[in-house]
Amino acid sequence: QANQENLQWLDDKNSQLTEKKATIQEQLTVVTRNLNELQASNPAFTLKFRDPEPNFDRRKVKGRVFSLFEVKEQKFIKALEAIAGGKLYNVVVDNEMTSKLLLKKDCFSGISIIFIPNNKIVPQEIPQDKVDLIRRIAEDNQGEARPAYELIKYDQNLKNTMQYVFGNTVVCSTMELAKKIAFNPRTRCKCVTLEGDVVDPSGTLTGGYMNAQTSICLLYTSDAADDLLCVDLGGRRIIKKKK
Repeated sequence: QANQENLQWLDDKNSQLTEKKATIQEQLTVVTRNLNELQASNPAFTLKFRDPEPNFDRRKVKGRVFSLFEVKEQKFIKALEAIAGGKLYNVVVDNEMTSKLLLKKDCFSGISIIFIPNNKIVPQEIPQDKVDLIRRIAEDNQGEARPAYELIKYDQNLKNTMQYVFGNTVVCSTMELAKKIAFNPRTRCKCVTLEGDVVDPSGTLTGGYMNAQTSICLLYTSDAADDLLCVDLGGRRIIKKKK
């Protein structure tokens, strides 16, 4: 009797897992189709260019920023999109000579391109002593705060580029924590909440901006996309600082 019950439980469990797998595959198909449609309608999602010279090593062109990293957890997507903004579509190349050559030969057929030469770009890493203080403040307030570049995975050869795009900015779990870190004289740095609200040490608070195309793109390239169809593409709101 016990063996029969165990077998029945295993059968039921297997059926549940099969149904769940089918649902996830269906969701992935929808997201993939949406992404393909976006890529077809927007050249910013693709990277097509002509070789500037014979035997050109195309590995010198690394790709658009958004394609060169993965978001560690889905909850960080809004914040990272708010931090990077248009830089997500910049094209990363190995050095400034490659970018000059591509521009000179008009390899992108007149499409406006902003290059990031990985060897020359200046990273904006937050000093470790400040990071440690920021974490203590977060812990004291039962929250979480981390430099944005710690929330992504990427090739370490592209560290300069990623710290340029996401550097000098802290992602905070709440607005109150973001204010405490941004306006603290000892930490004083730009903070962004998980909802994409930006708190600048200068005193301005803006936020909530969410670009639908970018968000879908970051979700698709993230290994944190475990709930593919439940992405809040949001709108934009302005938050006024209390006097």
